[in-house]
Amino acid sequence: MPRSRKVFKKRKGTFFKGRNITSSSNSKLDADNDVQCKKCDNGMDMQILKNNSGLAISFVLKCCSLKCPYRVEFSSSDYHEETKIATTRYVYAIRSIGRGAEAGRMFCALMILPQPPTRFAPYNKKLLNAVKLVSEETMQKATQEAVLENGSNNNIAVAVDGTWQIRGYSSLNGVVTVTSKL
Repeated sequence: MPRSRKVFKKRKGTFFKGRNITSSSNSKLDADNDVQCKKCDNGMDMQILKNNSGLAISFVLKCCSLKCPYRVEFSSSDYHEETKIATTRYVYAIRSIGRGAEAGRMFCALMILPQPPTRFAPYNKKLLNAVKLVSEETMQKATQEAVLENGSNNNIAVAVDGTWQIRGYSSLNGVVTVTSKL
């Protein structure tokens, strides 16, 4: 039995639907009453598209009048490199705390969020490129700062400490820290 089923199996309690922040029926009524078409001043009908990717949701506002073709489509998250930013940040956060897809699915279920992406691999590749770029720039700036503090002398002695993640002999996750300048 997967770990997530064990956790949910032991929990007891009731779920109160009336305490949800948003409800599809309330949202639809609010959109019909508050939002008006720019072209014909009729009410607007809001629909939530089912083809959401990850944690972002796509909305469509259509004019209630059959004669008016006005339609607006928007998303709850912006796009960057053909992926939604909210989903990319979600994958980054889950990976930053050392967890994977199963922990992410459990988190989304507990928080009553849409299901996360089923595959993390495309997001991992994009995040790896971004993390490499930022880490290399940061290390270059730190090196330049240390050289300036040392009177433009490139010969700097430092104390270094390192460790590996404890996941067997084939672990590829390591950390190296410069602890002090000698």
